[in-house]
Amino acid sequence: MTTAITTYKDLCDEKKRLTLLVEQTKAVIKDDFNALREGIQPAADALSVMGKLTSRDKTNPLINFGVDFVVDVLVKKVLLAKVGWIPRIVVPFVLKNFGSNILEENKKFGFLKNLTLKNFNLSSLFSKRQ
Repeated sequence: MTTAITTYKDLCDEKKRLTLLVEQTKAVIKDDFNALREGIQPAADALSVMGKLTSRDKTNPLINFGVDFVVDVLVKKVLLAKVGWIPRIVVPFVLKNFGSNILEENKKFGFLKNLTLKNFNLSSLFSKRQ
């Protein structure tokens, strides 16, 4: 406020000025918040990848079983057969976790689209086809 309010018109003008000032301040705060969010995004992406390396996706046990089987047989018994005990523990752990997360996120593969325990039927695997 630059001058004293003496009339109703001065009051209305001051209200318009303050309303405009509030709107401008809201816009500045919103822009600052969006810039901060964009600045933090790389760190959030890194934390997301670290979370995928250390935890499993448990929504589909059949995919997890397949990932476990492939990692145990191919990686642990074949590729890491002659390495020390630390890589034989750490590498399969990371591959199992990351593999289960990647396969669950990207169900682009035709055989993974409908793979769940609800529609998995053992009798259909062993039935005779005509």
